[in-house]
Amino acid sequence: MRKSKDQQTTKDFYDKAKDTIIALTENMIKPDISLGIFFKYYQDVTRKNVIKLLLRCKRLYDARNQMARILVHVVQVEAILMPKNTLWCVLQDTTPIKIKSHFDMIQRTLKFLSHVLAKISTFQHEHKLFAGEFKFNRDNYIDFMVNIGRIIGGFLNTKRQKSPALQSNGLLLDDHEERSE
Repeated sequence: MRKSKDQQTTKDFYDKAKDTIIALTENMIKPDISLGIFFKYYQDVTRKNVIKLLLRCKRLYDARNQMARILVHVVQVEAILMPKNTLWCVLQDTTPIKIKSHFDMIQRTLKFLSHVLAKISTFQHEHKLFAGEFKFNRDNYIDFMVNIGRIIGGFLNTKRQKSPALQSNGLLLDDHEERSE
């Protein structure tokens, strides 16, 4: 009797872990990732497999929470980059004079873009399921933010200001082309 109760409890945990993994995966990952292969590997209802499934659940929950924080940052980036926002008004200034009054805002924007890109890069490294493109609004958002960094860098060059290059991993590097001239 004892053995069958333990087996039933293990089966219940197995089923709940499997359902949780399916639900979290469907909400977070492209549907072309096959869970069938994953569950086929762990098809035996054993304590060891239940523990592995529960660990997978925890990693998916952690990934979901981390992704929620990243998306908050992405929404903040989108607010900063609104077309009529102060940043875009400053970037449209074509006069060759320096921009002392707005230089701090531009530097903070570049640092924030760097911070968000670093968070995305770290997330993708920690959670291999999410490696590859980071899509937001159907675009590769990493490329989008790097391009915004290039636009800001080009603007700073026209104003004869230091213009760091924003890398896709979030690093802000000195623009080496400017130094070689």
